[in-house]
Amino acid sequence: MKKKLFSSTLRPTSALAIALLAGAGMLNAHNAGVEVEEVIMQRICASEWEKVEDVSALEAEASALQAALRADGSWADIPYSSTVQTNWTPIFHLDRLKKLALAYTLPASSHAGNSALHASISAALTFWHARDPRSTNWFMQQIGCPQRVGLILILMRAGAAPLPEGLESSMTQRIATLGGRPDRSGSLGTGANKIDIATHWIYRACLTKNAADLAFGAQQVYYPIELTTAKEGLQHDLSIMQHGPQFYTGGYGSSFAKNVVNLAACLKDTPYAMSGEKLDLLTRFVRESYMRIIRGRYFLYNVLGRGLTRPNALDQASLAGLFSKTKSLDPANAALYDAAVARLTETQPGGYGLARRHTHFFRADYTLYTSPEYTFDVRMTSNRTYRNENGNGENLKGYFLVDGATTIAVDGDEYVDIFPTWDWTKIPGATAPQKASIPQPDPWGSYGVSTFAGGVTDSAYGASAYALNDQAYGINTAAKKAWFFLGREVVCLGAGIQSSAAEQINTTVNQCLLKGAVTASFDGTTTAATAEGSYAYSGAGWIHHNKVGYIFPQGGSLTLKAQSQSGSWSDINSAYSGSVTKSVLTLWLSHGVKPSGGSYAYIVLPNVGVDGVKSYSTSAVEILANTDSVQAVRHVAQGMVQAIFYRAALLAAGGLTLRADNACAVMLKDAATASVTVHVADPSQSAATLKLRLSSAALPNEKELDCALPAPPYCGASARFTINASTPGSPKIVAATATPTKARE
Repeated sequence: MKKKLFSSTLRPTSALAIALLAGAGMLNAHNAGVEVEEVIMQRICASEWEKVEDVSALEAEASALQAALRADGSWADIPYSSTVQTNWTPIFHLDRLKKLALAYTLPASSHAGNSALHASISAALTFWHARDPRSTNWFMQQIGCPQRVGLILILMRAGAAPLPEGLESSMTQRIATLGGRPDRSGSLGTGANKIDIATHWIYRACLTKNAADLAFGAQQVYYPIELTTAKEGLQHDLSIMQHGPQFYTGGYGSSFAKNVVNLAACLKDTPYAMSGEKLDLLTRFVRESYMRIIRGRYFLYNVLGRGLTRPNALDQASLAGLFSKTKSLDPANAALYDAAVARLTETQPGGYGLARRHTHFFRADYTLYTSPEYTFDVRMTSNRTYRNENGNGENLKGYFLVDGATTIAVDGDEYVDIFPTWDWTKIPGATAPQKASIPQPDPWGSYGVSTFAGGVTDSAYGASAYALNDQAYGINTAAKKAWFFLGREVVCLGAGIQSSAAEQINTTVNQCLLKGAVTASFDGTTTAATAEGSYAYSGAGWIHHNKVGYIFPQGGSLTLKAQSQSGSWSDINSAYSGSVTKSVLTLWLSHGVKPSGGSYAYIVLPNVGVDGVKSYSTSAVEILANTDSVQAVRHVAQGMVQAIFYRAALLAAGGLTLRADNACAVMLKDAATASVTVHVADPSQSAATLKLRLSSAALPNEKELDCALPAPPYCGASARFTINASTPGSPKIVAATATPTKARE
């Protein structure tokens, strides 16, 4: 007899459930006192069915899996005794069971209601429960397995016949026993981990009709949807931290977004629905942070932490369903979600529907620029944030990933599965020694050492800076690195490069997949590089490859390699194997061995053809300063000056003088006029005030501002001021109230 998915009578919630819901702000007055576990389970089933893109493929896979299932309910190729920490293959048993459950319950499947398939599923579930495989990784027992088992049991509730008597109850009891609680202290009770554990509480509560557990699970899922000053969770800049103050918007942020959005959609219009400020914050995170770290259908590599070293980690085409669900929760912004789905499904190009937006995530030491033309990001670290972890034998070579790594993306597929073949001393954007052996720091994250990492923004343009000073592991290298986001171009400057390391010091411009011709123009001669080869250049010039131009206005010792490179997944992640060969373009500037006072300057011009690079006038952007005290550029047409002060210093160029009494990042809009808009931030996050003095032809009498900088938890955010004729001249000080540029609001 078919077990009914809906009960005919809705039961009242318990007093405890109502109290929990009311306390979390989740109780809607119009449906208070109503129990709807079975409605929720139907929505969960529908959500899983919607993910099946090819029913015929599912049917074929289910037939093959059923045929390979042994009489005892196991598969011969799964090592059930394995306890390894990563890539724990016994969990494939549950993944296969879910495929069988989908084939058995999906109405469009030819296997729907098949009694032989039901018997196979029952046998496989019985085997799993009796065998009880365990991994040394807590995640599998407390998140991975309970979530999968819960989904399988819910899917089977929608089937033509119930599971054997006692099997479901014994498995739900196992979930409760091994799954743990989401409200514990430490990392397991924060951020994405809390949400993951609370998710299987909701599954189990629906199956057991436990209103109190369901209310508690919903409360815990929604609990992390708040801005926190803790080291883990959703930060005030809309970044996600996990495993300490470690940037993880694309890694653990995916669990955060997927689970909360999916459950919020399933709980919509029930007593457990998310509403009010939490719903607004969730959809803001998805729209303004999470959605923007994807170009086309691919994640930017900087956002994944150790997950970067897993095969196919960048491909996020499956997120189309997530954004469709978010649209149902946030219909006012339907056009943004529809555009994201179009990009993910590749019915539109990678930049379709993206607004020009510059954000510095001041809690995460991460900068992101998005536009219809291109996406460009910068990953830094400081003494406030962690370096990327290499726990569980993953990310074995990623030490330099936080030292100014940059993604340059037009289509979004520029780095797909390139990582086993990378030279990991040449991470795009980083300045590092050519180490034969790359150091491995604390496997679960350790603080960076820079006291100056951050940036200034007006939400459309901005500048970021990173004072590299790594004296550990024989790296012994320091540099002042800055990126100036001007719209059409990004200007990248380096100064004060010095090192006592024994190896050559390089700044890598890019290391990406080689696609199409490479064209170079130096000393007035334009040549097309062959698909294979190494080329050395000096003097001013430019290079074009795959819709991106690289301009070197001041020359330098430049090397270009276009060649086939090979590597193994096991070189970067001990849980995976298999060799990879890719055609790779690597472009870097050499500063020699033991440089002192080295520098570099290059301009990235994305989304252009060769003719666009040829016609680009370097006079459009002026490099005003590139020293270890000040780095600054001027965008002539926009009248915009961006400057990084690493200490109290003077910038004097082109009829303008700008003095800062402390280290800071400054952007001047309409800099040559009598009314200048000033955006300022403190990348050291240590100053409460900052004094600026400005003079120009339009403001010949030096003006002076005493700027109050944003206070915690917005330290490092940008503030806006105006300098005009009414601003008192030096040495008088005008007290100005900062307007934090919380770019995500």
